[in-house]
Amino acid sequence: MDVQTTCEVAHDFTGAMAVSTFFLVIFVGLLVADAILTWYALTRALQRDEILEKKQQEILKNLNEVVAERVAELSLLDQRVVACIAKNGVEYSKRVPAGWNLHPM
Repeated sequence: MDVQTTCEVAHDFTGAMAVSTFFLVIFVGLLVADAILTWYALTRALQRDEILEKKQQEILKNLNEVVAERVAELSLLDQRVVACIAKNGVEYSKRVPAGWNLHPM
C-alpha cells in the first residue's frame, strides 16, 4: 500500500485496529450473554418448581379422595337398586325401559 509507505505512523494502534477491537469485544460480550441466557433457560426448563408440584400433588390427593367417596356412594346406590329390583322385580320390570335386563339368566 502506497499510503502506508508515504504516511508513517508513530504509534502502533491505528483506527482500524480500534474498530476491529471494539467489534471483537462486542461479539465476545454477546456470546457470553447468549451462553448465560441459554444456561438460565435450560436450567428453568429442566428443573420443576417444587412449590407448584407440591400444590398439584395435594390437589390430586384431594381429587382421589373425592372420587373414592363417590365410588362408595355409587356402589351403595347400586346395591340398593339391585335389592329393590330383586324384591319387587315384577312391579319394577313394568316401569324399566326395554333395554334393561332385570332378570339375569
